[in-house]
Amino acid sequence: HAVERYDVTMTPVDAHGSWGGADPFAGIREAGAERSADAPVAVVTRATVRPRRLRTFLRSVPAVEATMPDTPGLLAAVGIGEVPVGRQATFSLWRDADALQAFAYESPAHARVVERTRHEGWYGEEWFARLRPTRTSGTWDGFDPLAGALP
Repeated sequence: HAVERYDVTMTPVDAHGSWGGADPFAGIREAGAERSADAPVAVVTRATVRPRRLRTFLRSVPAVEATMPDTPGLLAAVGIGEVPVGRQATFSLWRDADALQAFAYESPAHARVVERTRHEGWYGEEWFARLRPTRTSGTWDGFDPLAGALP
């Protein structure tokens, strides 16, 4: 029943952690592309939240979400939940790696959550991947967030 479709073709650039006990991009990363000047970056994060930390995790989400609309360089983002509850993922598109880095480690709300996840052991498993978008089609909220940004 979708009214929109947005497809992004991407090449894995870098990843760490695991998804289901493995790195889905092991052996297929594109060397040296993650910091290309003015190149858009796609990011997939995925975590299995420990059951005893799920309530704390869910309570931390609104503070980070509230900062997203004003985040410089963020082109689009969506959170995705899997079954069973507690498997959470995000997909986001960024103007460039510098914008992504600034949000991840300099945005007070997000930096605070990152620190808490590590200190309090929220995740049983986590995976973070950067990808290089190469082609798009369709729309996301009525437009292509990467229009004019790809070679």
